[in-house]
Amino acid sequence: MKALEWDITTMNDFELKGILLSLIGKAKRRQLVRVFEVLQTDVETDTLPYALTEAQEAELMLSLEESYHEDNMIDIEEAKKSHARWL
Repeated sequence: MKALEWDITTMNDFELKGILLSLIGKAKRRQLVRVFEVLQTDVETDTLPYALTEAQEAELMLSLEESYHEDNMIDIEEAKKSHARWL
């Protein structure tokens, strides 16, 4: 699957959250921290929920794209072990 093959402008909230959850499962800590910081910034301002600034959206898109780089991938067995407590 290539990075950013989705048209997120046509998706509903449920679809977007599903994609984000799938990417979170593949992301490394550094990427998760970056996405968290972007999303948390929105909570600390008076903007509407789920509305990202252009800078936040650009940072999120960069994080999504980085999640597809081979050196950012983790082995499926390693992922299962790290998520076993939630399964």
